[in-house]
Amino acid sequence: MPVLLLALACRNLEVDTGPLTAELVVTPRGTAAGFEVVAASGNVPVTVRVRGVDAAGATVPGAPVQVDVDGSMVEVTLDANGYGALVLETPGVHVLSGGAEVVTVAAYASTWAGFGWSRGAASPGSVVDVLAASHGLVVVGEDTVWWSDASGVSRVLAPGAAITAADVFDVDSDGLLDAA
Repeated sequence: MPVLLLALACRNLEVDTGPLTAELVVTPRGTAAGFEVVAASGNVPVTVRVRGVDAAGATVPGAPVQVDVDGSMVEVTLDANGYGALVLETPGVHVLSGGAEVVTVAAYASTWAGFGWSRGAASPGSVVDVLAASHGLVVVGEDTVWWSDASGVSRVLAPGAAITAADVFDVDSDGLLDAA
């Protein structure tokens, strides 16, 4: 019966045998050409994510980066996946620069134990799709991909072109859903 339904469904189907118009370009993983500081806020100490980025805006490892924090340079080491952390221990509004954008971080000195329980985040722009992965969410915008988990939201890809498709599946056979 399924074969009959398939045959009936395809009887008026026209097949285009011309060349494919889409092209997949695979480039080797490079080293960071720059870095991005991800805005944050919370009770001190506040941990701010820093990620190394390549020319396509993908997160890549690299050498330590220098972040300007309120006029003082602070070195941040990137791990093997391209992420680093900057810890702010002084309450106040801090301005971080030197990366792709200038970022403001609000650090509070609250004694209320419940401060910071809510892990809400503003939408990172125009959202096209939200995909559930094993340990978080993949938020797909028109030209940017974001990762959201219990520790916050961070941009993981900004290719400089429209993103036409995204999905989650187990890419590396480790039993965890990955984004692709």
